[in-house]
Amino acid sequence: MLLVPLTLCALVPQDAFVHWETPHVTPLALTPDGTRLLAVNTPDQRLEVLALGSGRPTLLAAIPVGLDPVSVRARTDDEVWVVNHVSDSISIVSLAGARVVATLATDDEPADIVFAGTPERAFVTCSQANTVLVFDPADRHAPPVRIPLRGEDPRALAASPDGLHVYAAIFESGNRTTVIQAPLDDPSGPSGGINRGPLLTQTLQDIIGHEPFHWRGDRAGLEDFAGAFVSLLGDDAPLAGEAMQEFEDFLATIAFPPNPFRTLTNALPTHLELPGHYTTGRFAPAGQPLPAGNAARGAFLFSPPNLLDFGISACITCHTAPTGGGSTQHWNGAHFEPIAPGPRGERRVALVSVDGFENRTIKIPQLRNLHERTGLDLTQLESTAGFGYRLDGLRSSIAAFVANFLVASDQEVADLVALMLAFSGDTVAVGPLDRPLQPPGPPSRASHAAVGRQLTLAGAATPSEGALLGVLVAEAELEHVALVARGTKLGLARGWYYLGAGRWASDRALEEATSAELLALAATGAELTLTAVPTGTERRSGVDRDADGWFDRDELAAGSDPADPRSRPRHGHVPGGRRP
Repeated sequence: MLLVPLTLCALVPQDAFVHWETPHVTPLALTPDGTRLLAVNTPDQRLEVLALGSGRPTLLAAIPVGLDPVSVRARTDDEVWVVNHVSDSISIVSLAGARVVATLATDDEPADIVFAGTPERAFVTCSQANTVLVFDPADRHAPPVRIPLRGEDPRALAASPDGLHVYAAIFESGNRTTVIQAPLDDPSGPSGGINRGPLLTQTLQDIIGHEPFHWRGDRAGLEDFAGAFVSLLGDDAPLAGEAMQEFEDFLATIAFPPNPFRTLTNALPTHLELPGHYTTGRFAPAGQPLPAGNAARGAFLFSPPNLLDFGISACITCHTAPTGGGSTQHWNGAHFEPIAPGPRGERRVALVSVDGFENRTIKIPQLRNLHERTGLDLTQLESTAGFGYRLDGLRSSIAAFVANFLVASDQEVADLVALMLAFSGDTVAVGPLDRPLQPPGPPSRASHAAVGRQLTLAGAATPSEGALLGVLVAEAELEHVALVARGTKLGLARGWYYLGAGRWASDRALEEATSAELLALAATGAELTLTAVPTGTERRSGVDRDADGWFDRDELAAGSDPADPRSRPRHGHVPGGRRP
């Protein structure tokens, strides 16, 4: 259908990217015949295919896949498998058709893929789940065989020359753990150069706007770490001025990925199995598996009226929602008001003077990545990590940490463990400003649990596919996520993004489709892939690859490059396109 022309330049600009800084594993591969180079374009969510000849490689195709592709392997000269780390999926690509023909769901954070065995199987590491999934390429609908690995963060894979053995490289576990104890404090600084021994590092994800830094909160801002580029990284001079500001601006863009323990609607789970989490000995004997946890019940235990420290605070008084870190506001006797900014305008969070272990000012740790630090548990004979929780890593497990507080049973321990695992996911603080035991927290750069979820249709949706699509559309209607679609129409590769109310904008600025019209395009040879993306990125991801305001199909029709914002149609406007 045709629409009334819109003045697109008057639209409010949107953030084009969400950065998760996902590491590559096998980002390059050759087809078996050696004629094409395959490369994952991670931030652009594409597989790029280049022809190899006697001269410079030439781009043949840029094929949309899932969110944050990190590995690629060619099974044949035509069939290529791409590992999408944030989408938790495998995109199976036809090079001849330059399109995704199937999408396979995986466990959390897949990392690499290799083909081996007779008959041939596809082996996929899932780094956060600590598993290897084994798929049958000849039967894509068959559920994979799941092999658990006793190690933290398996990533790269390799097969023996005869294809009889597959090897998985474990990123965070090894045969030995080396701890280097070194005084990192400046004797002239606020901490007096006291060697506190080995301390756990804190994540760089979403740290800007959560100053001050260091465990003691004795560094006002990132600028105070300029000297570390010399003393720790071996640079010739400290990072300063414009370069430091660019570094800070970059860090401010990094977000936490989707939380694998939340429901598809981003809710806290009410029944979460807790494999690898054990009783501490406070109630049942130590080392027994914890029961399933209710994170929603854990959130109740975390908040007033459940109090700690002789009734003067609750867990959430310090560990505010949605980050788990300190509040950016202080109590003035009647209500909360913002804490004064730092010396360079930093947005500051609250510190505590007593942390329960030592009488010393300490920064309240955020709680959004605790599920990535599991692996040590001293109730077991074997662990897969060498550090636990607390600033010095001495609490060996989440259960060991929460069991020190006011819990009445191992079930309550399990409920709090479930909450800690599912903590990341919300982005905006909610609640009134007049509750002294429940201060508002700073906003969080986190991702909705449905972000990245994909399905590829080759016809009418099955009941399970229809149910998944229904949830994604409902979340998109609420603007919790956005939806994009990639498929074929009249033999051309096309893109769409969801506008709401059953309407989809296409990659031609004056063309829309209804949901029924879009889904009717799905067929064998014209597969349709739908992907949930962060809200605000849908236009770039679906219809305007270079975010220059000219839609992709309009640019191709006009002879310009939709991947290059410097390349635009030569005339002021193209039929169906944008008026600059």
